[in-house]
Amino acid sequence: MSLNPENLRQIGINEDGKNSQLSENIHEKLAAKIIERIDKKVERSKLVVIVGRKDNDQPIDYKNESNILLASIHQRLIEAFSIYGNSHTPFLFYSQKQYDQFKEHGLLTLSEQQAHIAFSVLEAEDQAEEIFQNLTSTTVERIKTAEQEGNLSDYLMWQLVPREQYSYERIINETVYNAISGKQNVTLEDYIEEIEQERKQFAAEARLIRRMYEMFDKLPDNDKIKVAILRLPAEVDLRRPQRVLTYFPPHSYNRWSNDIDETNREAFTMYCVTYAPCLQHAFDSLYRLTRKKTPDGQSIPRAFYVTSQHAQGIEHESNYPESARRFLEISFADGTPPIPAIRAEMHDKYPGVTFIQKATILRDDIEPNLVFDGSRLHFILGHDEDGTRIYQNQIPYVLNALTGGVSNAYNIRVDQFLNREQNTSIK
Repeated sequence: MSLNPENLRQIGINEDGKNSQLSENIHEKLAAKIIERIDKKVERSKLVVIVGRKDNDQPIDYKNESNILLASIHQRLIEAFSIYGNSHTPFLFYSQKQYDQFKEHGLLTLSEQQAHIAFSVLEAEDQAEEIFQNLTSTTVERIKTAEQEGNLSDYLMWQLVPREQYSYERIINETVYNAISGKQNVTLEDYIEEIEQERKQFAAEARLIRRMYEMFDKLPDNDKIKVAILRLPAEVDLRRPQRVLTYFPPHSYNRWSNDIDETNREAFTMYCVTYAPCLQHAFDSLYRLTRKKTPDGQSIPRAFYVTSQHAQGIEHESNYPESARRFLEISFADGTPPIPAIRAEMHDKYPGVTFIQKATILRDDIEPNLVFDGSRLHFILGHDEDGTRIYQNQIPYVLNALTGGVSNAYNIRVDQFLNREQNTSIK
C-alpha cells in the first residue's frame, strides 16, 4: 500500500526516517491500517448529504482522527475483556501521561507491543464487521426461506435469536477478545450453528401461537382487536415467560395518530416476545386477570377483545370524571362483565350517560394514560405512602407494548402462516 507522506507525518511518522524508525514494520502496518480506517470514515460521511453544509470538502485532520481511533481501541479492550476475559486486561495505554505523549508525538511513541495490540484490534474489528454483515444477510435469507416453506418455528428463530443474542457490539467484542487473547476466532458458521441449536424452543413457540390462534375462534366479532396471552411451558423455559398474540382487524389501530385514514388498511396478527421484567409483569397481571374460573377451582386462559369506549350525554354532568370520558376496555364473548367496570359504575351514578364503542383505537386512547419517566416507560411507577405499588394504567400500557411503542418488546407479524390454506401444516 502506498502511503501519503503528509498523512504519515500527521500521525507521527516522517517519511525520511521511516525505515530506520519503524520496528519490524509494525508501526508502518498500523499506520496504513489507521489511514485506511480514517479514509473509509470519510467516504461514508460523503454518502450523507446535508443540505446547506459547505464544509464537506474540508481537509481531514489525520492526527486528531488517529487520536480518537487509538482511544477507542483502548476502550474496546476494556469492554471486551470485562465481558469475556479475566482480571488481566491488556490495556493499550497504562496512564494518562502515556496517552498524552502519543497525542503529542504520534505512533512512534508506541512500543512494539502496543503497536501490535492496536493493529490486532483494528484487524479484529474489520473481521467482526464482515461476520456481522454476513450474519445479517444470512438472517434475511433464512427468514425469507422459512416464509416460503411455511416453517413458522424457523421463522421465529431467525427473527428473534440474532436480534436478541448476536448484536453488532457482541460480535466485535468477542472477536477482539479472541484475537488479543490468542483464542480461536468465532466464525459465521459457528454463530449459525449456535442459532440453530435453539430450534427446539421455537418449535414450542410455534405450537403456542397455534394454540392462541385457536383461542380466537371463541371470539366471533372480527371487527374488534383480539388478544390471547399464554405462558411458555416449563420444559422449554423454567421462567415460563408470557407470550401474546394480537389480531388487528382492518382500520382498527394507530398508536401514533388520531387520523382514522392512517390506520392499518389490512388485518394482521402480531406475536409479542419480551424479556423485560416490567412488560412481563404487566402481561402476567393481565393473563391472570382475564382467566376464567371453573366450578372445580381451575383457571382457564381465554382470549379477549380490546375496544375504545366513549361516553355520550355528559354535557350536563359537571362532576363527570375525566378518566371515564374515553377509555380502553377488555370484554369477553361469554357474558363476563368488562374490565374495568367503568360503564356499569358510570351508569349507576349518571343514568343519562351512554357509551359508544369506537371501531378504532387511536393515539388519544393510549398516550394520555401513560406516565413516562423522561423517555422511559415503567409499569410500576413507584409506591404510595403506605408502601403499596403504584402501577400504570394497564390496558394502554400493554397495548402500547404490543404495537411497537417500546423498544424492549419484539413484535413479529405471523398471519402469513396462520392464514395459509392448510393451517394444520404449520411447523
